[in-house]
Amino acid sequence: MPWIFSKKQIFYLRIIGIIGTLFCMTAIFLFSAQDGEKSGALSGGLLHMLLQFFLPQATPAEYEWLSFFIRKCAHFSIYTATSIFLSILAVTFPLSLVKKLIFVLMAGFLYAVSDEIHQLFIPGRAGSFKDVLIDTCGVLVGMSVTFLCFYFVQKKKNKT
Repeated sequence: MPWIFSKKQIFYLRIIGIIGTLFCMTAIFLFSAQDGEKSGALSGGLLHMLLQFFLPQATPAEYEWLSFFIRKCAHFSIYTATSIFLSILAVTFPLSLVKKLIFVLMAGFLYAVSDEIHQLFIPGRAGSFKDVLIDTCGVLVGMSVTFLCFYFVQKKKNKT
């Protein structure tokens, strides 16, 4: 089923897609540019605040596991958001659904790889293929949700 948008809708969807994607990619770059100490302090500060509220008696082992979990959720979430905006942009082009999906998946994956390579040059940071996989899972979730939403909107639009 082809996506049918007016020229005005395409214009606004492209603006949303471009600005949202650039915002997310800039945020990823800036977070990755923080040295290990700043990055650890940021996630540690968030974790400390959450633990004081939800689990004030956390053991050091629980603290360590939750810190790891929050950092990985941050990876997943920011790449999910990035792929939502990339998907919004992709639906505006007259390509097959498969080509749109491949574009979003490859763009997200390649940005995740470049992000991990970038971290290799930051003191106290390291690149991780595990993070690339987590990021790519976020891309898959974001694009799946977005394309399904557009599919159901289009299906409803065709019924009326």
